[in-house]
Amino acid sequence: MGKISVVIPTYKRPDKLENALKSVISQSYKDIEVIIIDDNGENCDLSKETKKKVDNYHDKINIKYICHEKNMGGCAARNTGINNASGDYIAFLDDDDEWLPQKLTTMMMKFNCDNNLGMVYSARIEDLGNHFFHVGNEVPKNYIEELRKGNNFIGSTSFAIVRKECFFNVGLFDVNLPAWQDIDMWVRVAEQYNLCFVPDALVIYNLHEGERISRQLNKIINAIDIYYEKHVSSQTNKLHLTSALNFRKSVIYHKFNEIKQVKKHLRIAYRQNPTDFRILIYHILLYLPFNDFIFRRLRDSRINNRKKITI
Repeated sequence: MGKISVVIPTYKRPDKLENALKSVISQSYKDIEVIIIDDNGENCDLSKETKKKVDNYHDKINIKYICHEKNMGGCAARNTGINNASGDYIAFLDDDDEWLPQKLTTMMMKFNCDNNLGMVYSARIEDLGNHFFHVGNEVPKNYIEELRKGNNFIGSTSFAIVRKECFFNVGLFDVNLPAWQDIDMWVRVAEQYNLCFVPDALVIYNLHEGERISRQLNKIINAIDIYYEKHVSSQTNKLHLTSALNFRKSVIYHKFNEIKQVKKHLRIAYRQNPTDFRILIYHILLYLPFNDFIFRRLRDSRINNRKKITI
C-alpha cells in the first residue's frame, strides 16, 4: 500500500515520547519509518534525555532522530519531518498522544479506493484523566466552507494520514501562524483533494496534562485574524464566513470567561449574518441563570460528535 513516514515532534516531554513511540512500534502496519524531531534545542539536558530515550528503540523500528539547533515550534518541527521523509504518506503523532494498534492499517485501506484522496482522519478517544470520550466528525457536505468558517471537524494532526504529494502542491505548515496551524493545512489540502473519515477511535488524545496551544487566548485570536486574511477575505461569501469566525471568537472568549468580548463578537456576528438565529440564541443564553453550563453544553455538542465511554 505504500511506505508511511511517522513524524513525531517532541518538546519537553521525553517520558511521554516513550509512550508515543511504543504505540507506533505496536502498529500492525509495518512498512514505516519514524522521524523524531527534537525541538528542545541542541546540547540541553532535555535533548540529551530525549536522545537517550530514542536510542533504546533503534533495534525495534527504523528511526531517524533530528535535533533542531534551537526551539522552533511544532509547525517547523513537522516541516522538518516532512522534508526528511522517504515515505509516500505522512502520519503525524504528537509526543503526548498514542495510537491504537490498527490505526495505520485501517486508515491506509481507504487510500486504495480513491486516487484523489489526500487525507484520511479518524475518530479518537479523548483522555481527560478521569473520563474518556469517543469523539469524531464525519466529513460535512460543504466541507471546504466549514473549514473556512473555522470548524475544525478533523482535529489534531495526530488523527490524520496525508498523502505526501499534497505538501508539494499546497505547501508546508505555516510557521507564522501562532495557532490554528492544523486547520490552516486542512483547508489547503481540502481545496485540492478529497477527504475521508474513519469512525473508529484509533488515537488516544491526552488532554489532562501539559499546556496545549488551545489554552493561549491571545495567540488564538491573532491566528483567527491571520486565517481570515488567508482563507476568507477573498471569498465572495466572506460576510457569511466572517460571521462564523466572529461566532468562533465568542466561543473561545467564553472558555476564558471574557464575557464582554463574548457579547461583542456575538453582536458583530449577528449583524454580519442576521439569518443565523443560533447566534441570537447564544446571546440570550448569556443572561440566563446557569448560562455557563448551558453555553458549554451547546458549544461542545455543536463542534464534536462526543460520546462518553468506559475503557
